Amino acid sequence: MALARRRWNLAWHLAAFLAAALSLASQAATASTIDFDGSPAPCVFSDTTALRSLASAPGVHFEGPAELAGGAILDECSGFQVAPHSGDNFLAFNRGAMFEEERPRDAQTIRFDDPISSFSIWASGGETATQFQLTARGAGDSLLESVTIDVGELAWAQLAISSLAISSVVLQELGELGANNTFAYDTLTYTSTAEISIPEPGTAVLLGLAGAGLLFARTPSARRARSQGDNSC
Repeated sequence: MALARRRWNLAWHLAAFLAAALSLASQAATASTIDFDGSPAPCVFSDTTALRSLASAPGVHFEGPAELAGGAILDECSGFQVAPHSGDNFLAFNRGAMFEEERPRDAQTIRFDDPISSFSIWASGGETATQFQLTARGAGDSLLESVTIDVGELAWAQLAISSLAISSVVLQELGELGANNTFAYDTLTYTSTAEISIPEPGTAVLLGLAGAGLLFARTPSARRARSQGDNSC
């Protein structure tokens, strides 16, 4: 009886382990980078509009503080006094400039169709030292976490955050209003957890192993029962 009980326990633990493995295998972490260099960009805000989406990043949406406001992709020829962190373009802001009927101003919100687990981006205040804040929000716009960094003159610094099920992030430059109207972001990276399906053969193998474990646990007791029945005849 004790041996049979141990075998049953082993079988159930095996089944639980395989179920957990199946659950973990059904998720895959995918890292993606947006460098704002997919196509040529202008040198001035009047030749462009606020960024809302990128063909290279489906499922990622950019929003400004108003319908037509927000950052725009500019080339390094825009005179921000700092070279892009990568490539030739960056996501630029200038609270004193105009495009359409609005200004390229923050706060900048970035929303994701599928929840992400980490987000990072590089920030620069150009020729002005300043502070930047990154806030992560979850379902229902709930606050998850917020980080702040200091960035020196003519430098880039990375904002990074990790949390479960991030639905959106908000970027904001925290310098005194009017003290630094121009700033930029570049090299955005995020990690999403996307559901994937297990191929049918893989599922069959896992179920087969679980069944074998249960059969292994039951066989000894079944043999003893048959043996006892034979001896009683």
